[in-house]
Amino acid sequence: MQLPILSYGLWALLAVQATATALTYKLNANEEACFYTATQRSDEKIAFYFAVQSGGSFDINYSVTGPNGRYIMDGEKERQGDFVFTARDPGEYKFCFNNEMSTYTEKFVDFEISQGAAPEQTSSLEESLFKISGQMSTITRNQKYFRTRENRNFSTVRSTEKRIINFSVIQILLVVCMGALQVFIVRFFFQGARKGYRAGPPPYPNRAGWRPRAPEDFGDGGAFPEIPVAQYPWGKNDGSAKSNALVVQVDGEGKVDYGAIARQGHGADRVIHASFKDLIPLRQRAEAGELDLSRPSQEEVAATAERTKNALASLVSGALAAQKPKNVNVGGRRDPTFVRYTPSAQMGDNSKKQERIMKIVERQRDPMEPPKFKHKKIPRGPPTPPPPVMHSPPRKLTAEDQEAWRIPPPVSMWKNSKGFTIPLDKRVAADGRGLQDVQINDNFAQLSEALFMADRHAREEVRQRAMMQQRLAEKERAQKEDHLRQLAQQARAEKTGGGGSRRRSRSRSGSYSRSESGSESDDSERERRAARRDKLRDEERKLRQSRMGAERRAQVMAREMDRDISEKIALGLAKPTQSSEGMYDSRLFNQSSGFSSGFNEDNPYDKPLFAAQDAITSIYRPRANAEDDDDAEGAGDKEMARIQKGSRFGEALGRGTFKGTEEAEVREGPVQFEKDAADPFNVDKFLNEVQQETAAAAASSKRGYGLQDEDARQSKRTRVEDDDE
Repeated sequence: MQLPILSYGLWALLAVQATATALTYKLNANEEACFYTATQRSDEKIAFYFAVQSGGSFDINYSVTGPNGRYIMDGEKERQGDFVFTARDPGEYKFCFNNEMSTYTEKFVDFEISQGAAPEQTSSLEESLFKISGQMSTITRNQKYFRTRENRNFSTVRSTEKRIINFSVIQILLVVCMGALQVFIVRFFFQGARKGYRAGPPPYPNRAGWRPRAPEDFGDGGAFPEIPVAQYPWGKNDGSAKSNALVVQVDGEGKVDYGAIARQGHGADRVIHASFKDLIPLRQRAEAGELDLSRPSQEEVAATAERTKNALASLVSGALAAQKPKNVNVGGRRDPTFVRYTPSAQMGDNSKKQERIMKIVERQRDPMEPPKFKHKKIPRGPPTPPPPVMHSPPRKLTAEDQEAWRIPPPVSMWKNSKGFTIPLDKRVAADGRGLQDVQINDNFAQLSEALFMADRHAREEVRQRAMMQQRLAEKERAQKEDHLRQLAQQARAEKTGGGGSRRRSRSRSGSYSRSESGSESDDSERERRAARRDKLRDEERKLRQSRMGAERRAQVMAREMDRDISEKIALGLAKPTQSSEGMYDSRLFNQSSGFSSGFNEDNPYDKPLFAAQDAITSIYRPRANAEDDDDAEGAGDKEMARIQKGSRFGEALGRGTFKGTEEAEVREGPVQFEKDAADPFNVDKFLNEVQQETAAAAASSKRGYGLQDEDARQSKRTRVEDDDE
């Protein structure tokens, strides 16, 4: 019976036409291994299974590549995998494992590659065989999976055992080190003595200059009578009063400790820096030794945080308590208490006493009651001493340093409450205008030049126009004077009956010719004209004087008295007084102003320069010659008469004095100049009429009178107008 079953099973396996390969491969470190399988037709199923049995972290890299080099699947650091895919193309399929992640660890990999297709028509026996084959394959895979899990668990156990052993060894070493450190610390604090210091008194031959300073120096004994200092071997003081005076303290080498001055008034825990050694960092000190810079432990951090928290809580609670009222009982009242009271027999009273139960309550207090005790504030302790400042020696600043530290003062453009005078350079420097790059447009210069050219052109036109008008007026005036002169000559000729007398003629060039026969008539005409002018001036002067005030009239009359002028008198200069008496100014006397009443308050022009009558009568009189032996008054009169009789301009004019001057009255006072009439002949009025008549003709034809001969005539001089007013 078994033989037919085996034969049927073999036939079923052959009929299925399925192939499978199961292998276990050892993969070394940094090794890549590839396995191949070939398919004959497309759409064929391929199953791929792998699992890492041992080595490292039980992981590996894998990849599956098709016939055309295309990756079908891949993965990194995978422990196991079970995949089924369909082969689309016939050919070889490559399955690769890569252990490049491991440096020295080798790994064992179990994998299985199977391919094939089930037949389309099968019998019941074949189906049973297929089921049995599938179940056998499942059992095989489960066994492999269990073996893989067992290997991984054993690896985890071995790793855990190794870690436990390492932890135990490290713990033992830490315990040993901690014990050694504790022993060292105990010995350092309790047995380590200061360098060069020995507890107890020295031997007797070596006690010269030695002084006991600590209780250990007495050696659990009494005082040393041979040492003349105050000694307290058992720490007992003599009971003297305490004082704030500092005691000189010395160190083990006998040097005075001046740090006690800085530590006075502070607690023992206060850190006071009072020596140069405190300025040196701990790393650079000679006796510092090795510094422990390790990170503090959690216990130390927690302890420090707890101390900080308590300190902050105490500060906050103190501040809050200071804000609460001190004289009002803000707390809750106490609960009443009950006491059993039994009175005792007193004064021979033996009667029966009754027990009582008494209720004790807190006495009611008035919250507005003033305090019964006076509290004094505790004086504040001395402040923290200032840290010592090490100053470098002063150095003299150079010119460059002073220039670098020079800061311009701020200048406000809006306020100047103090009224300071700020220079322009300081204001500009504070404004920051020098930091700006200002560019001026060229049109400003062009505009200025154009305005200047226009102004100069306009001035030139105005000058030429004025010059032309002046020349026209002079020509018209000359023509009119010539016409009037001819009319006068004709009138004189008709009056005398001599019509054949010669007339004065004037050429266009301005030159005059005079005949000898008409000279006498011209002189008489000139005299009559001068007489008329003098009379007109006298009338005008009288009219002005009538309009003057009393004070002004007195001044004018005083000026006209005894005033004369000659060629030897310089107008505008005062005549010095020739006298043997002392020269002084009478204005300096009887004055209220001066240095005593106030500086520079006097006015030198508060009075006239000369006395009215004396100065006027003497300043315009001729001086006396030094050769005259007569008095100064007579010599001056003689000199005046000689000047009047002399002919100063006789040689220049070719004749003597002017006619009619001998009848003139003697003038008293200075010469008075009268203002001439601006236009005695109404020439300007005549020119204006001519210009108005010729205004229409000037547009068509332009006249050029005298524009070509600019240098032929000089400019007209300005008239000097001197009015007596």
